[in-house]
Amino acid sequence: MTAPYQLTPKEIKEEKRISDDFENGRYQVLSRTDPAYEKLYAAAGSSQTPVHLRLSEPLIKILKRKAQEEGLSFQSFVRSILHKVASGQLKS
Repeated sequence: MTAPYQLTPKEIKEEKRISDDFENGRYQVLSRTDPAYEKLYAAAGSSQTPVHLRLSEPLIKILKRKAQEEGLSFQSFVRSILHKVASGQLKS
């Protein structure tokens, strides 16, 4: 059996920065009623590949809370954030 993955100091620092950015409102989330939402959703396409991430429990709690506030599932919320970052529409 392999030992659980341990984050490097660099990864810990980056994860804390992202968590702090979320807590400080540096990211904007579109609601489903926002006209840009449908455009971004369509641009994401229907072909999806599973991706596995290791996230800290505090970050997951923050993301789940924010997803619930937006009326999205956790996975949809995270997917929308990643898509916005990749498309240059969300910058920290």
